[in-house]
Amino acid sequence: GGSKYNIAVKVDASMAKGAFGGIMKDFKKVAQFPGFRKGTIPPFMLPKVKEFTILRCLEKTLTLVATQEKLKLAQSVKKPVLDDEQTLALVRAFKETQGFAYTIEAELMPNPDGDDPGLSDLLVREE
Repeated sequence: GGSKYNIAVKVDASMAKGAFGGIMKDFKKVAQFPGFRKGTIPPFMLPKVKEFTILRCLEKTLTLVATQEKLKLAQSVKKPVLDDEQTLALVRAFKETQGFAYTIEAELMPNPDGDDPGLSDLLVREE
């Protein structure tokens, strides 16, 4: 097992914009909504697109932070997720041209391929 950490991460604007563009492209390939042309994303689906964007950024940045700190996720199957309240707040405030920040609890363990963990101020270990 690993130790639980609270991780505060900032996602830069270029990552948010790239993730949003990629997800919009994926959505447009399969979009078929009654009353809308094929490939058109209706306005009511934008919050879902934003949520997927946030989750994609979360996965990338969490992996980057863990690698940087010479740690890895304790369980590759059970990935950390944002609570619903934080997700809703991020979706409401999300703008694809701006970065955002989040805090997440994750169970991490030393990466056997790395050295001793050099815990930065991004990680707060819970005892």
